[in-house]
Amino acid sequence: MKNELLKTTVRVLLIGLLFVFLFGCALPGSDNDSKSAGSAANEVVPQSRAIGDSLKGPGSIFEYDYGLKGALRSNQSWDDTLAYEYSRWKSEYVTSSGAGGHLRVKRDAPSMYDTVSEGIAYGMLLAMYFNDHETFIELYRYALDHLVRSDIHLMHWKVDSWGMDISEYYIEVPHTTVYLDTETIWNKTKVPPNDRIQDEDRTYIAYRTNPDPDRFFRASSGRQKSSAADADFDMAAALIMAYYKWGDQFFMLEAAKMLKSIVDHDLNPDAYNLIKNGTSWGDIDCWNPSYFMPAWFRLYVKFIEEVKDDILIRDILRNPDDVVGKINQSLEITMQQMEKIKNNSSYKLFPDWCGTAGGQMVRAEGSDRRYFLDENEDGIIDDQNGDGSITEDDYVSMMSYNFYYDAVRVPWRLALDYSWYGYSRSYNLIEPMRSFFYSKNKGLDIKDGYRMSGYSWRRDYRDGFNNITRDCNGGQGPSTTFYAMCATAFMINARGQSSLDRITQKVLNTDDYGQTFNYYGNTLRLLSLLYLSGRFTNPCVKVALKAQGNGKYVCADAAIDNALYANRSAIGLWETFDFVNGAGGQVWIRSYMNNKYVVNGWERLVPTGSDPGWGWGGWDLINLGGNVYALYGLVDSNTRRYTCADYHADQTNWRLTTSRTEIGPWEKFEIIKVR
Repeated sequence: MKNELLKTTVRVLLIGLLFVFLFGCALPGSDNDSKSAGSAANEVVPQSRAIGDSLKGPGSIFEYDYGLKGALRSNQSWDDTLAYEYSRWKSEYVTSSGAGGHLRVKRDAPSMYDTVSEGIAYGMLLAMYFNDHETFIELYRYALDHLVRSDIHLMHWKVDSWGMDISEYYIEVPHTTVYLDTETIWNKTKVPPNDRIQDEDRTYIAYRTNPDPDRFFRASSGRQKSSAADADFDMAAALIMAYYKWGDQFFMLEAAKMLKSIVDHDLNPDAYNLIKNGTSWGDIDCWNPSYFMPAWFRLYVKFIEEVKDDILIRDILRNPDDVVGKINQSLEITMQQMEKIKNNSSYKLFPDWCGTAGGQMVRAEGSDRRYFLDENEDGIIDDQNGDGSITEDDYVSMMSYNFYYDAVRVPWRLALDYSWYGYSRSYNLIEPMRSFFYSKNKGLDIKDGYRMSGYSWRRDYRDGFNNITRDCNGGQGPSTTFYAMCATAFMINARGQSSLDRITQKVLNTDDYGQTFNYYGNTLRLLSLLYLSGRFTNPCVKVALKAQGNGKYVCADAAIDNALYANRSAIGLWETFDFVNGAGGQVWIRSYMNNKYVVNGWERLVPTGSDPGWGWGGWDLINLGGNVYALYGLVDSNTRRYTCADYHADQTNWRLTTSRTEIGPWEKFEIIKVR
């Protein structure tokens, strides 16, 4: 596996932080039929584009099928904007310091520049979309260094800046006890002694083994290594998309390992495989709606169905059909619970945490974070039971029951499912939220959090997970996090282009660089901009090639002398291909049916390559307008030619060759997306 990884890293060259899109770059050539092979001269071709650049974005065959195609399509230079934003984000948060020889995504100063698995997963998604193979690999290697267990292929959720796996109390895991200082919990104005540590500006905690019982009390539960399910889901999706994008078997196998661990440890078998919160906790009485990404679950199923016959995949998954069944069951039961929340007529939004075991949603129980109760200068005493004092009896539930910094991701996660797949259930869940955001000055006056009923978040709603806002009462805007995520809801309404454009401009104009808390908002902002721009497309989409010379589809049927022919009148499995990013921005073509790469030659193109680095097989895609392209590839180390579909002069065979020096009708291919 390491050899495969090394070979891939060497083969795939990082060509810069490009997100440049190719539109209408027709190469001058003859409009007449060009039968001759031409000279051996090597023509100059426009700069090559990676598949991630040349076929995505406005006007692309890979644009979203449902809802709006993207924001600011007529006047926004998205390519330059996104390249700049990724460069800025990467320079701010991606570091080798404390990464064990790899790379990690660090958080901000209040978090002491630690790393959470969520950040690694976000970073992998971003690196994949920006075609940054090196960063993707090194972030994933960091994740592999911090697995929950050697037999659980999921990353522990929190690591300090020196590389130690820790809990939210900044204590190395596993640990059985933690003692909290009542003076600093209940009065944040006191000066902490040296043996306490600041946890995200919320309070100060102590971790002494035998503290004074009159001043310290013990949290109810110890901590083991545990994953965070949202990071697990995002990371698995990133690996699958990387496999489709770069064609590396290593990513295929690693994705399968993650999916097996997700099914075994992130789904609750006692609740029809409802999503959990991670490997160590979560059930139907306590789960997080913002962890649910239905588009990823559909992606998992598609991936497994396509690779399940591979002997290595079967060895990992054991029973691929059983894994698919559990993922589908989880998708259905979690969607049902989301609908249960929505069906409460008073709820416009979703909560950070909830329980849905009964007929309706209730506040989740299960937190033992003991540092959220205080009596401080804001004059609010967190006396939950009203007996006039703060004691252990006040520690009940206290999971966030607000549309706050977890739940704010729900619009993005549901909207992408609609954009990619058009599922009406996701649309119906998000439309009330879109309407609510629109009511806030058409999306331009969104506050920093709300109750589910729509009232602005207040400090007395706080809990151990979420208790910070810029304003103690009523919230405050603009908020980078909230504008970035709430804007995504506007993508679903096909009649709301102007509203989408307005709020997208707000997202572009709002960021948290230079602020105390900046990692979360800036990272979600970049993910949002990718989606809003129309670039967060599904890289797993298959394509068919239609020769313009005869209107026939290209076929890779091995029964016809192992060559490609443009001789089919309909698209079937043998007429379906993957496009895979290759070295130097070229595209490799892989047959869907036999999973082999197409190898280039003068006399024929054959789908027999087991590795995209073997033989001549990379093409530049030259856009000739719309979805029509010319394939310009190497036929030896010094010679490039255009691929044509009329090898035989009598045009009875239409076998593909790469042999032409000009573009005519037979060198033009329409690229058609296959669902």
